[in-house]
Amino acid sequence: MDLDLSLVRRVRPAVERRTRRTPMRLSARLGVRIGAPVGLKLECEQVTGSFKVRGALAAQAIDLDPRPWVTASAGNHGLAVAYACRDARTPPVVFVPRSSPQVKRAALRSLGADLRIVDADGYDAAESAARHFVSTHEARFVSAFDHPAVMAGNGGTLAMEILEAIPDLGTVLVPVGGGGLLAGVGCVLRALRPAVRIVGVQSEATPAMQRSFATGTPLLQHAGNATLCDGLEGGVGALAFEFVRRWVDDVVLVPEAAVAAAMWWLWEEERVRVEGAGAVGVAACLHGATSCVGRVCIVLSGCNVDDDTWDRVKAPRTPPRHPRPS
Repeated sequence: MDLDLSLVRRVRPAVERRTRRTPMRLSARLGVRIGAPVGLKLECEQVTGSFKVRGALAAQAIDLDPRPWVTASAGNHGLAVAYACRDARTPPVVFVPRSSPQVKRAALRSLGADLRIVDADGYDAAESAARHFVSTHEARFVSAFDHPAVMAGNGGTLAMEILEAIPDLGTVLVPVGGGGLLAGVGCVLRALRPAVRIVGVQSEATPAMQRSFATGTPLLQHAGNATLCDGLEGGVGALAFEFVRRWVDDVVLVPEAAVAAAMWWLWEEERVRVEGAGAVGVAACLHGATSCVGRVCIVLSGCNVDDDTWDRVKAPRTPPRHPRPS
């Protein structure tokens, strides 16, 4: 199976049946900041709070393997798999690292997933545990990013919606961790709008794809540092990297402080609450990390952020309240 436009078109009906066509919001404020029209693709309003549900439904649409699903996730892909498998006889087994947000764990349990918490931080530890489980059980591993159907669903169907909303798209900014979303977006845009500038964005604390892109060698595992962008942790997918290298123009990094500032900026200016991974594209614009040409689309990939993390993000930016003079 190859990642191409025909695969995207094949899985799109199954994705559309159980997802929302998320809004494209014009951000006049951000447009003024960067000097170009900007649309925010609000995947943070998707049914599971993240774009990841697209990929799980796409994989399910072409999957003829009857074995139960097992996956690893920082949370959002696990939610997607649990949502896709709600009617399955056996609930999916979802491995998450101990650093995964509580809000994602609670949602996983509410969707009926068999949740396994790994006693280690970072996505790579969860994937290692999930693959070991599959090696000893009658089950199959469903990658969060390194499978053509997942890429076609996650990035491909999303890119189709972006082009239908902004036919004269000039630049797209896409969060990138393992690379599945960015590869799927690249597949569609290079086929239908080859001149569009495609930029992946990561935090400096989670730079695996940027380093891989710069060196030409995939960094399959990467521990990284503490980050607001839990959804972008870990190494890259070997297959996803090959597509990213083929289709993407650049992968840039933004500081953690810029991610926090972008999260709060989106709330103050747009009244949109997003997780760190979802804010990196806006961070790149506000921080001047990349250049944009023509009309711009920024993918806000998810909203699943813990309240305590949100409070830490907003606290330094909330002006102190002084008592009124008597």
